[in-house]
Amino acid sequence: MRFLKFLLAAHIIIGLIFIVAFQLYFQYSMAVVALHMLLVFVGLASLLLPCFYLHQRGNHRAMHIYLLTVLPAFDFTLLLIYSSNIISNLTWSGNITLQLITVYMADFGTMRETLPALNILVIALPLTYLALLTAYRFYLLRYYDVGSSGGPYAIKLSTYTALASVATVALLQVGFDKEDPGIWSGEPISNLFLDYIPMFGFDPTLPDKRFADPVAQQNLRRNADLTKPNIVIIMVDALRADHLKPYGYQRNTSPFLSKLVESGELIFVKTMHSSCSESACGILSLLTGKEFVDIRSNSTHLGNILSSNGYTSSFIVTGNHAWGGLRSMYDADFLSDGESRKDYAVNDDAGIIDVLGRLDLTASQPNFLYFHLYSTHELGMRHRQFNQYKPHQSSFNPITNLFVDEKDRHQQEINNYDNGILQADFFIAQIFAQLEKQGMLQNSIVYISSDHGEGLGEHGHYGHTRFLYEEHTRIPLFIYDPTGSQYLNTHYATHIDIAPTIIESLGIETAIEMKGLSLFDPAPENRLTRHQSTLPNGWKLNLVKRGDKIYKHLWEGISYAERKGEMLFEISSDPKEQKNLIGTTEGQEIVNLATQGL
Repeated sequence: MRFLKFLLAAHIIIGLIFIVAFQLYFQYSMAVVALHMLLVFVGLASLLLPCFYLHQRGNHRAMHIYLLTVLPAFDFTLLLIYSSNIISNLTWSGNITLQLITVYMADFGTMRETLPALNILVIALPLTYLALLTAYRFYLLRYYDVGSSGGPYAIKLSTYTALASVATVALLQVGFDKEDPGIWSGEPISNLFLDYIPMFGFDPTLPDKRFADPVAQQNLRRNADLTKPNIVIIMVDALRADHLKPYGYQRNTSPFLSKLVESGELIFVKTMHSSCSESACGILSLLTGKEFVDIRSNSTHLGNILSSNGYTSSFIVTGNHAWGGLRSMYDADFLSDGESRKDYAVNDDAGIIDVLGRLDLTASQPNFLYFHLYSTHELGMRHRQFNQYKPHQSSFNPITNLFVDEKDRHQQEINNYDNGILQADFFIAQIFAQLEKQGMLQNSIVYISSDHGEGLGEHGHYGHTRFLYEEHTRIPLFIYDPTGSQYLNTHYATHIDIAPTIIESLGIETAIEMKGLSLFDPAPENRLTRHQSTLPNGWKLNLVKRGDKIYKHLWEGISYAERKGEMLFEISSDPKEQKNLIGTTEGQEIVNLATQGL
């Protein structure tokens, strides 16, 4: 039975190599290594036990058929889990779930356009399965020996069965909650069965959202004030400020927004940063007015506060917003995401315009509307009429990337990204047109921003989620406000400043504490805000404003005491973050301020 021993050892070694590399690269807890190996051992033991029993009975033909049927399927499934989790972690810093797979498989044709790697996968999968089947048949015929089935073998069989039983019992003793994976967080096999990959912890001490704000509850007892302006937030996923003409970009990728800026109808904040480089925390940071570390899955946010003050809240978004638990956290009166729109692809922003056109918003005034566009995201569906800049390609095209010069790839990525901005700008114009058609626009304050930026090869990285350089965190903020409000701070802001600005613009009193500063107040001379990636031991960022200078203090690690890769840049004079000031006298002074507080 050396063949089966070799099989067991090979799977353990390969599984261990994968999960250690996976844990180190994506910075998960070491617990996932032990848990994953326990799962692999139990899974393989369950498959191999029938082989031992068939061998003991001398039914070698049945055993061969069983092995050639079950083992290639097992390895093929494991390979699918491994590869899909690598892609998902590179894309949104989280494991894939069966729920997400189900949603996007139903939209597979469109996903092949937005994710070229799927075309390779379609070809590779059947070839991989055939290769596994062929390899197993070869080794089974060449190296399988009948061996003994007497007393010594019976002892081996009993020992193996006992080990498998102990491992199974140990596995069952480890708790697993579909909504709170606990120590299982990051383990790729078990995470398939989660409803979503949770990003924020639950705080049982927080009151129910409906009763979290006593001031708002008192206001709710009054009639809704129909004269109050509608509040509209348009979030464009992965939109960088420096690729927009109002922020100095040479291409006019946003003709609609640029026209509004030139006419004076749209103001914009010169320097705006996201709280992180991932969608869920960027969205919730904007809505709660809190930094990532302070957000909980049951935190009260802007939509809850406005709903308690007579507003009807509607979230009309592209993509599947189950990730991160957003769908339940929105707690909206009306919610439509990409999964619910059967006539449009999950990641197609055209579905937003269709839904908006069908709503009668005038019947539910005042309104709080939140839109989330996907056109600039690497997985967003692109309409061909916006392919103005050529040649273009997505970063998720691994075969092409192997043969293209890095300079050419960088330009093609930029072209592809800028085409996405053109499309997003078009859909923003459509939202404005729909609001105007319903007679709402002139009584609406509109905020246009982004959840995070996007790397386009700067610092050697494409995409987002893991890093906090300027390309990942520098975002736009435009404000359309026909009420004539005076914004004294159009110079410097972060995500956490939008919610308190909205609350003040409406004259609403709230008991909910926010960390942000209203843009109706002048920009502070000195300020410290904290930003981070979503990985516990990933990148952290202290953003320090001192007068006209803005410093970015970056490092990796669970805490500052265990930091590594420490860097400091003054981005007003060094926007590309090329000059590390960490070892200078100026740098030490800023680091002391950042770590001890201003």
